[in-house]
Amino acid sequence: MYFDPSYNFEQEYISFIKNGSLDKTLFDTVHQIFLDQIPVDKSYNLQTQPKYIIQKIGGWVYFDNIGKSAVRVKYQKQFKTEADKIVKLINDQIK
Repeated sequence: MYFDPSYNFEQEYISFIKNGSLDKTLFDTVHQIFLDQIPVDKSYNLQTQPKYIIQKIGGWVYFDNIGKSAVRVKYQKQFKTEADKIVKLINDQIK
């Protein structure tokens, strides 16, 4: 079981496909930077589709480890400032 907010939530979808191309190495690098810089409260499915529960955003960060093509950040609106820090960290790496 995992926490999946439905109350007052927003979700960001960050694609690693740029100009029709997918850089799977970049995905792995961004995933490691996330793990090094963002504290998580709980994690699930680490070997396949990792989902990191983060209380301070009231939600989770999900890495598509199989396709290595996207990250989703789901959070509650009242924690948008904290969630935006995570979204920015990821987006800054893939520009």
